[in-house]
Amino acid sequence: ATAVGARGAAVYLRALEDADPRVREAGIAAAGQLGIAALGDRILPLAVREGEPPEVRRTAVRALGLLRHEPGVPTLATIARAETPLGDDACFALARVRSSAAVAALAGLLAGSRGARMELLEFLLSERFEEQERGLGR
Repeated sequence: ATAVGARGAAVYLRALEDADPRVREAGIAAAGQLGIAALGDRILPLAVREGEPPEVRRTAVRALGLLRHEPGVPTLATIARAETPLGDDACFALARVRSSAAVAALAGLLAGSRGARMELLEFLLSERFEEQERGLGR
């Protein structure tokens, strides 16, 4: 995928529809890492599809954040309510989207949180997180 880059979007799109979850996950990961925003709308349903393996859902959530997929904010906010690893990934995805709706969703979660979740949300809403993302080239 890295050798082909965004020119492989049609291949990654086909991968999203493959019967093998490992192929779907690879297509999602490639789209996210390569920043193929045009596939965001096709990735979004995979984050919540009933019966989708947890690994595929988690990769989809992460990809939506990397793609800064603003239409996915309501879905990511719903997933982020759960204090689970997937919920934490959705919080990171919202922080990467960084739209006013995404920031509002994180702030809403922060208002009702405590402990480690509160610390995570405070970090994701901070300038430190934004600096870290800039340092990573995102």
